[in-house]
Amino acid sequence: MEEVITSFDKILLLTEEETDVVPIGEADEDDVHERLKTALVGKVLTTKSFNREAFKQTMMKIWNTSMEVRAKDLGENLFLFIFATELDRKRVLRNGPWNFDKALVPLEEPNGNIAPSRMMLKFAEF
Repeated sequence: MEEVITSFDKILLLTEEETDVVPIGEADEDDVHERLKTALVGKVLTTKSFNREAFKQTMMKIWNTSMEVRAKDLGENLFLFIFATELDRKRVLRNGPWNFDKALVPLEEPNGNIAPSRMMLKFAEF
């Protein structure tokens, strides 16, 4: 038994390089919070399959923003939308709720503390 423990100890030892701590600076944190000011997370509430590219293009068209919106598919019908301006983001939130192919698309502002997959995107105000 001691041999097994010794061999595991050798395998599990970290090299000096692997033990280095890489600090995340305040500048990085500030940058993330700045980006979140222009972001929304949305979810298509449907059990049906749908064309994700058509969804992204349709939402961008009906939102009619003043500048480009980037959309990233996060999987599980979840999307991250990055707006060029905070004003466009606020207008999209204010003019909701939104739908796509008869499915509700609730939107929420990310706060940086909760992963998008854990956000409660099940309701929208009418």
